[in-house]
Amino acid sequence: MKKAIMITAGFLLVGLGLLSLMLMLLGGRFTYLRWLDYWGPLAGFVLKLLMVLAGFLLIFLSGIDWEKERDALK
Repeated sequence: MKKAIMITAGFLLVGLGLLSLMLMLLGGRFTYLRWLDYWGPLAGFVLKLLMVLAGFLLIFLSGIDWEKERDALK
């Protein structure tokens, strides 16, 4: 996957996850993320936290030069 796509996807996940967590605290929610709350508020909260963590993980992994790491192992 290209670095730009990974970074963009990571920032989208982090941004949407954080915004939905803030809206959850205020009593609102995004309509297209409503399905995350079908299993209850705790499950929705955990899934939104996982969204944020997955976004940070994508951003972190996109910064690694895998060719250099592969050459270092040889």
